[in-house]
Amino acid sequence: MFGSKIQSLLADRDGALALIHRLLTEQAWGQRKRYAAAFALMAVAAAATALGAYLIGDVINAAYVDKNLPGIVVLALAAAVIFSIKAAANYGHTVMLSRIGNRIVAENQRRMFNALISRTSTSFPPGIHPNSWLG
Repeated sequence: MFGSKIQSLLADRDGALALIHRLLTEQAWGQRKRYAAAFALMAVAAAATALGAYLIGDVINAAYVDKNLPGIVVLALAAAVIFSIKAAANYGHTVMLSRIGNRIVAENQRRMFNALISRTSTSFPPGIHPNSWLG
């Protein structure tokens, strides 16, 4: 029952689900390794965020309860390292996802341009010159 409902939604070639399916199968599947690397960097950033939040409790305890200056310094350095790792992971996944998006857009533009160039001049509507479509 559920499979037939999905098939009926995919049958409409111009529907949202069909377009998403085409995007995933035609474009995103070729970028799957890059997507996996970007998701791994997102996981590193999430883990660093959680570790930083956990570390704040130890910093508060070292500063106000134990009044331990060497402990505060060590925890501050650990926090700096954790947040540097988080920043690098955030930068990495942002750059990777933007490159994936740019690559998908460039490939679609290349396909559209090649399809337009391969058409004969008689296949264009009368009264419209093909050069007016490019500029």
